[in-house]
Amino acid sequence: MHICSQTPQNCGCFASRFCYSPLTCFLIQNAQNRDGSAIQAKLDELIRAVDTARNDFIGIEHLTEAELQRIKSALEYECGDDETHRLAIDRLIQRR
Repeated sequence: MHICSQTPQNCGCFASRFCYSPLTCFLIQNAQNRDGSAIQAKLDELIRAVDTARNDFIGIEHLTEAELQRIKSALEYECGDDETHRLAIDRLIQRR
């Protein structure tokens, strides 16, 4: 009798976890997608607002991974050699 009385509670607990877990995941993912979209819109606005910024970067989040890697490599090449990168990072760290 003791085992039978706990079985419905266990089933109820399992059912609620089963139902709420996907719903919770969906809600969290939905919120993260909205946050990501809002940040992207803000970055796009900053790119448009800065005269020296390259408007070509607006919308690059829609590119494939390979296309993004090519852009990243080209930007790193434009920035100079490894020593230039190291010095720039050192300057950023010193500002903090």
